[in-house]
Amino acid sequence: MLFRRYDTTPDSPLSFGYKIDWLAVQSVDTARLVDSLALRKIKPANWREGLQVSRRHVFVAPAVDGWQLVVNFRLAESGAVERLAAISSDNDARVCFFGSHRGVTYHAWGRAQHGVTERLYMHADGVTYYDFGPRTRDEIALEVEYWDGDLDEVDEEKLAGEETVIALASRWSLDPTTLAERHEALGVGLIGKVS
Repeated sequence: MLFRRYDTTPDSPLSFGYKIDWLAVQSVDTARLVDSLALRKIKPANWREGLQVSRRHVFVAPAVDGWQLVVNFRLAESGAVERLAAISSDNDARVCFFGSHRGVTYHAWGRAQHGVTERLYMHADGVTYYDFGPRTRDEIALEVEYWDGDLDEVDEEKLAGEETVIALASRWSLDPTTLAERHEALGVGLIGKVS
């Protein structure tokens, strides 16, 4: 069996944010984060390689401005959403979850701090899976409307969607769509599989 080698040439942050899930963890302790995520088969990989394989692997990006970004196409399905509070507690950090995929009208966000999930919202294919905790000041400021099945009662321009996800990420942590514009040090992250 051949084992793939991943590119470990340090590179600059790359932008992402659509059709993907990610955690933003306000910590620079990568070992502690990887342990709390129970990742296995861990290997180093740069930004380009890590994002490229994030459909099959979890990519823990190098810290950007005090935030570790954990990227994977199906992070929500891995149990990360249900574990926000535990990840926050394990890392003694604020943890945010974001995800979107316009093809299935999937959009999600959540936030945990001090080991407590403060807010969690997830909607896909016309079904709201989570609407936990009070709407945050940022959601209210963005005038986000939530679909309850009746489009006659909502302003479609303000309906929650992938742009809402990016706007909340920008307010709660980092806007991943602008990472390539930042002047961060070159770095290498880690890829792994969820146990």
